[in-house]
Amino acid sequence: MKIYFFFILLLVLTTTVSVVHAADPEGGKAREPQEPLLLAPIFAYQKHISPVLGGKCPMHPSCSRYCVDAVKKHGPVLGWIMTCDRLMRCGRDELASSRMVRIHGNSLGVDPVSNNDFWLKNHSR
Repeated sequence: MKIYFFFILLLVLTTTVSVVHAADPEGGKAREPQEPLLLAPIFAYQKHISPVLGGKCPMHPSCSRYCVDAVKKHGPVLGWIMTCDRLMRCGRDELASSRMVRIHGNSLGVDPVSNNDFWLKNHSR
């Protein structure tokens, strides 16, 4: 399941590189990318692939939801990096150190994007 999600993330990154810093023809300013375009592969994964695989992510929010939150909060490049980091941690040591919640009868480890913003605060001085 993670390998499919990783390839979708790779597709998002390659799609966003050309869109992120597209110049506005009128003012020459960089414009923000269109969120639906950038996140379309993730939404497609959530709608078509994830239901077939059966929602087996042991974390809350799920890895695909984490990706959407990270891209919306930090932009496509940093959001993708944070998502790859999450995918590498998902279901491993993170479960031992995370607070657990019960959702729909499943015990899930809590790891929202805000838990992983600590390093941004330290580098903004």
